[in-house]
Amino acid sequence: MDQRKYSGFSSTTMQILGIFRLLLATILAALYLISKRLIPTDEGLSQTFYIIFTLYLLFLLLSYLFLKRPRFQTMQAIRIFAIVDLAYLSVLCFITDGLDSPLIIMMLISIMAHGAFLPIWQALSLVAIAILFQGYLWIDSNRYFNYYSFIEYLKNQDLIRILTQSLIAVVAVVITNVWLRKYEASEKIITQQNEELHNASVLHEIVIQQANSGIIVVDHRGNILLINEYIRIWFGGNIVTNMPLKLYSKPLYERYLLWKDLTFNNKKPMHHQEEEFYVDFKQIRTHNLEYTLINIEETDLANQRAQQNKLAALGQLTAAIAHELRNPMTSVFQAAQLLNEKKEKTPMESRLFEMIINNINRANRIISEVLMIARKDDPTLERIELATWSEELMHEFNLTHAEFKECLTIDIDEGFKWVYFDRNHFHQVVCNLINNATIHSKMPPESLKITLAFEQIAGNPTLTIYDNGVGVSKKNQTHLFEPFFTTDVKGTGLGLFLVKEICEINQAHIDYVSNSAKGSGFRLIFSSPM
Repeated sequence: MDQRKYSGFSSTTMQILGIFRLLLATILAALYLISKRLIPTDEGLSQTFYIIFTLYLLFLLLSYLFLKRPRFQTMQAIRIFAIVDLAYLSVLCFITDGLDSPLIIMMLISIMAHGAFLPIWQALSLVAIAILFQGYLWIDSNRYFNYYSFIEYLKNQDLIRILTQSLIAVVAVVITNVWLRKYEASEKIITQQNEELHNASVLHEIVIQQANSGIIVVDHRGNILLINEYIRIWFGGNIVTNMPLKLYSKPLYERYLLWKDLTFNNKKPMHHQEEEFYVDFKQIRTHNLEYTLINIEETDLANQRAQQNKLAALGQLTAAIAHELRNPMTSVFQAAQLLNEKKEKTPMESRLFEMIINNINRANRIISEVLMIARKDDPTLERIELATWSEELMHEFNLTHAEFKECLTIDIDEGFKWVYFDRNHFHQVVCNLINNATIHSKMPPESLKITLAFEQIAGNPTLTIYDNGVGVSKKNQTHLFEPFFTTDVKGTGLGLFLVKEICEINQAHIDYVSNSAKGSGFRLIFSSPM
């Protein structure tokens, strides 16, 4: 594991520290050239000073280059740079003018700059070391002076200067340390927001490009500013932005002018390459600029969506009506039962009462199914063990369909142990399809064969419910799952529609299948693996 720890500061902030170190090297070089106070008078010390000073300048320049590279932008590197600065400048101060050396100020400035990046206790520790070093220099420079009182010590100008500089350094370190962390926190928030905006922009672009309809944005002059992939293919791939719309489609440009000048949106389909499309215009205003959004959609898709919306609205209306009908139907049913209990009735009256009660039961069944479709309770998916479930289904079928007792067979492939489905929903779907087989197969009970086959087809777990009946005509196959479609005068036309809705909310798919060898029926394809 890499033991280098990143500083937690942005690369830009770290490079600013590198620029500070380059500036520090420049100032030191200028002081060396223009100030004689920086060079010791002793020839031996002068040579030592020159070597140390040159090495320090090289170190500053190298550190500047290091901080331009992310791998060196670590807290450990900042700590090393600060300690080395303190060591180098302390030695240079010691062999020059001591407390009077201008390098004392450079040392404090370096500590304040690096202390802004370090943890506050480390920054103050460096300041404390610098204060102790200045104290040592002051004691060394005053060892030959005799002070008779503490007040005389305090009146010493060098001591006052040390205390003042130290106090300023401490305050500066604390302020810069707190400020830099607040600045970095705000920078992180801004960076995060910019990344989120960028990701949202990329996502928006992907959504636009993969849309199933054409999108064109034009400016007030009719020049194309934005298109998606659908439109690029629509125009044969030869369209570019910042070009007039009229160069690519004159009929579309004429509709655009009609909408722009007269605010009239022609709802008639537009013909393009032997196909029909709906065209819609919307105005977009931003920063005092006006743009037009042109949406182009195939008529088949638009009509399909409109039909779905109509069915949804119709379903809500039907559910509301069914709910309101349930109470009066219950009252009529109770009244018919009371009248039917009369002892003195003619045979005609008995038949009429029986017809009334049967039709009321049929109406109540329709109401219950409509309300069940409208409710669409969220399923509770669970693992249904097929062995136990099959035994329960077979027992229930033999009790409720005594005349079809030997008709039902359940085949489960080896390895097909369970399915994921809502248990109540699964029971309702299978029972509905079995009842359909007994009713619509047009086969007598002794000849009817119903098979439930659990098997894997193309890697997908499936359940196919076959029967050996007459099947469904090709004409009716396209309408099987439509609401209120039925070929039985006693049927409601909602059974298969309800089955399809239940399968969809359980993430399954159902379709009609026909096989000359096995018969015809319905196949459920489960989304979850076995």
